[in-house]
Amino acid sequence: MKPEDVAHQSVNRFVDLAYGKYLAGQDEHGGCLVKKSKDLSFALAHIEEEIIDLWHYVQAVRMAHGGKPKRADVEMIEQIVNNGD
Repeated sequence: MKPEDVAHQSVNRFVDLAYGKYLAGQDEHGGCLVKKSKDLSFALAHIEEEIIDLWHYVQAVRMAHGGKPKRADVEMIEQIVNNGD
């Protein structure tokens, strides 16, 4: 696979997943992210929370698989990340 193909597939997958997740987050957190982000303390707190969640997902994969996750485990983590479970 050429690098351009990887980039294309990666961006398309991001768009497919990110759109729905963003809209679900709007419902979950009750309002427009742009308006809420004008409050710097709100924005920073939520950014930090998301970074911490992501860190834990990465570390769980490292611990479970020594840095070489199995496809089924990657799919499970993707499901958790995408569904907020």
